[in-house]
Amino acid sequence: MPAASSVNYSGSGVSTSGNPQLYFAHIGSVSEYFLKGIQTALRPKGYGSPFLSGLPPGIGSCVPGQTPILTPPPADYDPGSGTCEEGVGYCDPVYLSGFFGGDMNKGSKASIICNRESGGNPSALNDNCLTGITADYSIGLFQINLLAHGVGSLDCPSAFACYSLNPPACQVEEGQEDLLELCANELWDPIVNIQKMVEVSSWGTDWSAWSAAAVCGIQ
Repeated sequence: MPAASSVNYSGSGVSTSGNPQLYFAHIGSVSEYFLKGIQTALRPKGYGSPFLSGLPPGIGSCVPGQTPILTPPPADYDPGSGTCEEGVGYCDPVYLSGFFGGDMNKGSKASIICNRESGGNPSALNDNCLTGITADYSIGLFQINLLAHGVGSLDCPSAFACYSLNPPACQVEEGQEDLLELCANELWDPIVNIQKMVEVSSWGTDWSAWSAAAVCGIQ
């Protein structure tokens, strides 16, 4: 349990004020904390026994290529240009402006990002984290990255045991393949994908989640 203990410091040039305390933040066994944690912390780096700890999200080693690649639904039309230009179909700026209350400026920005990210193909899939190319498991028109975003009540990031940004890699949690497929199927629905874009972009005021925004000069 977390706790605190009063401590006394002594030594040349050392001064303290108030009531200095040593905090024990680790929630775990006494053996784990005192016999391993503190002894290891007091020894030179690389010496001592390892002890329980956590890693920040996105940091750690993953083994790419461990999970079968999902098969997206077939696209039944020309996917588009994939350039920094306004798109057509689901990427049409007039159509997308309707999701922003008719704001054509936001609709135009969304159209360019949509066109750049997927070329207007609602079945687009970028699962390059599985093969160590990029840190992406991105779905649909706006390439919503499941490593970072859920959809509806689905906690999509929990489908991954871990992922690494540098080097890029990911590994799907054993037993969570169905969750991954549910998330992908939701975001292959173009309307759901567009609605998620509106949410992630904070109603068209922040496009920083998309690399296309930087590439195409969208702010």
